[in-house]
Amino acid sequence: MSPLSAIANAVSMGKRGLPSVETAIDAYTINPAKSPGLQSITGSIETGKSADFAVLSKDISTLSPSQIKKTQVLMTILRGDIVYETN
Repeated sequence: MSPLSAIANAVSMGKRGLPSVETAIDAYTINPAKSPGLQSITGSIETGKSADFAVLSKDISTLSPSQIKKTQVLMTILRGDIVYETN
């Protein structure tokens, strides 16, 4: 499942889901890094951490769940290197 679809689904489930887009983003970023104890090297954007992130076509924190699902990934950076980029 696409992380964007999962985030959209999580915030559209009402009381059974997650309370906000920000909480859902954390569920896919910093929270998985904390589980194996990797939060000091990955999971959030901070100086000294691995530069792993995606550039999206829209700010998903301002969108409805249906709009989040339609957001495009423009670029993916892994350890500071571009590993995916749309043309």
